[in-house]
Order: sequence, then C-alpha cells, then structure tokens
Amino acid sequence: MDLLEIMKKTLDEWKEEQIAKGNLWLSKTKPPELMGKWRDKYFKKKSHATEKGIEFTLTFEEYLELCYEAKLRSPAQIGTKPRNYHLGRLGDIGAYSKDNCRFITHIRNRKERDQHFCQSTHNKKLVADGTHNFLGQSPWNKPSSTDASLKVWHYSYLCYTLWVISKPTVSQFVKQFGFKSRTAVSNMLKKFEQGWNPIEDESWVKWKEICPNDLRTVFKRKEEKIHDNV
Repeated sequence: MDLLEIMKKTLDEWKEEQIAKGNLWLSKTKPPELMGKWRDKYFKKKSHATEKGIEFTLTFEEYLELCYEAKLRSPAQIGTKPRNYHLGRLGDIGAYSKDNCRFITHIRNRKERDQHFCQSTHNKKLVADGTHNFLGQSPWNKPSSTDASLKVWHYSYLCYTLWVISKPTVSQFVKQFGFKSRTAVSNMLKKFEQGWNPIEDESWVKWKEICPNDLRTVFKRKEEKIHDNV
C-alpha cells in the first residue's frame, strides 16, 4: 500500500485497518473500548509524562487521531531509533494536550529538546546575573506554572503544617497529596527551610483567594479529604 492510499483513509478506516492488523481490538465491556498495542503506547507515554511532572490531558481517542494524522501504520514505528516517531510537544514545552503535541521523528524531537535545553541554560545564566524578567515573581504567579505545580502551591499551607510536625520528604508529600510535580514539591520544601510560611505571605493568601475557578473546584473536594488526614 503506497503513501497516497494511506493519506486518503479516514480516521475510522484507519482504526478498522488497525483492528484488522491486531494493533487494536474492542473490549467486551459495555460500552466497548478500544484496547491493544496503541493503548499500551499511550499509557506508557502518559506514565512517563506524569513521572516528570508534565501535565498530560491528551485522551486516548485524541492520541489515535494524532497517530492517524502522522500517517503511522504500526505501534512499532514509535521508539528510540532515528527514524522512529515520538509524541513531542511544540518546542518541548507545555502540556501534552491535543493542540500542543504531534508525532515527529526521534531526530527532530531530540533537536527540539536540545534547543529547549539551550534556552533553559540561557535562563539559568540570566537568573545568576540577576537580569531574568521572572525574578521576584512568586512560583504560583509565573506564566510557566502548570496545573500540577499550582496544585502543590495551593496545598502548601497544609504541607507546612505537616512539615513543621514531622519534616516529610518529597516522596512522602507526593504520596500523601497525590502531587504530580516533584520539582514544585522540592521547591516548596526549600522555601519552608528558608522560613517561608504560606499563611503569613500576603502574596500567597491573595493568590489562593483568586486562583482559577476550575482548579478551586477540584482542590476544594480534595482539600476536605486531606484535612481529615492531617
């Protein structure tokens, strides 16, 4: 089958072809769900992103749509060889969301990652020089903050209470609160060690009152449960 025929396929036709090849199959649950090798690749990527504290909102159906758009024919095309494909974020920054990622070659993904690293190295130099435009901004007010990191800062007053009592480690906080950003937790503990108390910080108090409504809805439900365990 040549590339022109592949390009003419609709998403549904592509899925049917993958089912025929054994790369996808329908579960016996009601309603049935698509399972198989593609789903394994999806959850592996999601798990990897979660471990790194990177927000991952891409659904499995959206993942399949991206596979279709990239004209992928087999899950075996996703890997670490030069001609294999990766699910890469635009500029290697931001969340794994439908509008911020696509399948690109391993070589191109490495190139974008290296470019981002160079930019990050440049940012570190600006911080060291005291000229970075984000200096002086609280971590919860930075434009680069993700939902995963904001969740950490939202719960920082509860974390502070536990920290004063028993000095939990990063891993213990992650397990207790279900945090996804270990980096944010580590930064929070550093602030505690420097004498920072959230409820005494006017900037944090004001932020907590006006933080996005969609986050507050989730946080409030979780907060009630955590209060019971503290």
